[in-house]
Amino acid sequence: MVLLPSVEVNFSFLHDENGQPGGILAIARNITERKQAEAALETSHSLLEAATDSTADGLLVVDHKGQIAQFKSEIYRIVAHS
Repeated sequence: MVLLPSVEVNFSFLHDENGQPGGILAIARNITERKQAEAALETSHSLLEAATDSTADGLLVVDHKGQIAQFKSEIYRIVAHS
């Protein structure tokens, strides 16, 4: 099976000094790696979400800035009783 690259194409109409159509400028970019990275991130997020949803325990996820990124409400019961 041959996989074709993902491509992003942007078009701009070109006009001459009288405002008449003179051509089209097209720029195509290969965005295959970006699409693969997006798919990998989506898979990773889905796995984290499935793991979070399947645990009965409290869960608190903190990002690298110390901000709460995700939590399960069960964490309130655990913290309140400690």
